[in-house]
Amino acid sequence: IPPALRRALDLRDRHCTHPGCDIPARWCDAHHIIHWAHGGKTEISNLQLLCRNHHRATHNHQPYPLRQ
Repeated sequence: IPPALRRALDLRDRHCTHPGCDIPARWCDAHHIIHWAHGGKTEISNLQLLCRNHHRATHNHQPYPLRQ
């Protein structure tokens, strides 16, 4: 994620976007809603902040191979 886009994402989301989670933006990952491998663009409308636990859980439930 380019630095300017990450700053915009931090300002928009402020914390993990998983319901009920308030982990601050600085400790979150930028997550592609539609994965880049499936044509998802790296743009603000296709990104959300997720803490490491929720990011990992999201990827564990998506239908594409996980990195080993």
